[in-house]
Amino acid sequence: DLVDRVNPIVKKQAQLLINDDELMQEAWNYCYSRNPDYEKVVSRSSDFLEGFLGKIYFPKDSHPQLNKFIRDFENDPSKLNYKGDSIVDPKNTLTNLLKEASNIRGQHTKGKGRKPTKAEAEFVLHTTIYIWYLHQFN
Repeated sequence: DLVDRVNPIVKKQAQLLINDDELMQEAWNYCYSRNPDYEKVVSRSSDFLEGFLGKIYFPKDSHPQLNKFIRDFENDPSKLNYKGDSIVDPKNTLTNLLKEASNIRGQHTKGKGRKPTKAEAEFVLHTTIYIWYLHQFN
């Protein structure tokens, strides 16, 4: 049982969110523990984004769903507001990075769904952290 090593710079960049949010701490631990569970990495990251983006952009939505948010941003990218959005065209390019995340969640293995690979889980985790970071306006 070897543990996957994470570049200290990468971990330092993620540390603020990991320390602050239980779902993201779980996602990180599932990704980089001795016994990784990539489905849970994707599920926890997606769940975090549903809550995080939901509070910012869809506060009245009582059933947040990442795919629904992504489709809404595709239809109206102008509603997105994040660091650097003035140089991204269309703005929803950022959120479209996770357009297929729902298809690699453990509970979605019927139809188009499947289990994520290590690389896919890491991509979803770190893209989630990146999206969170770009929404910090400190």
